[in-house]
Amino acid sequence: MALKKHLQSGEKLLWQGRPAPRCFVFRNWKHSLFGLVLLIFGICWETMGINLSQTGNFAWLVFVPIPFILIGLYLSLGHLIKARLEWEKQFFAVTDQRLLRQKGFKRPELVSVPIHEVTYFLYNPLSENVGSLRIEAGQGHPVVIFPCVEHPQSLLQILEKIVQDNLQQREFQA
Repeated sequence: MALKKHLQSGEKLLWQGRPAPRCFVFRNWKHSLFGLVLLIFGICWETMGINLSQTGNFAWLVFVPIPFILIGLYLSLGHLIKARLEWEKQFFAVTDQRLLRQKGFKRPELVSVPIHEVTYFLYNPLSENVGSLRIEAGQGHPVVIFPCVEHPQSLLQILEKIVQDNLQQREFQA
């Protein structure tokens, strides 16, 4: 997997995965519906602008709806294509020292959080075998999101153990 090159010496990989492709690409499907409505509106407006420009001095009306058409195209189709291209660079991993998430489109970015800082996680089931996780660590660390994880049961067990161990360690220190 692409994350192995980011492992430090002696670091042991506990779990690795990728998002489910369809879930990841279509996770913002509501944007596509809004984009389709905006695109239809923009095309109708453009048609009226073309008709008005041919009958009078309203040539500027042809150019007004172009931003709406472009935004509608992006929201209806463009963000789906972008998400599919982003999926190629998405990887998740849990090691005995860190949580890792590689994300991005053109230049993949690695997000890393030490596991001894993990304090909480929230699991959002999307179907029987797919769900998204939001993992929070102490202050100064980014929130790590693992979207559309397939078969997350083993990952959930690992995260529960990490959080329990961290809570026990904090109680012991207090």
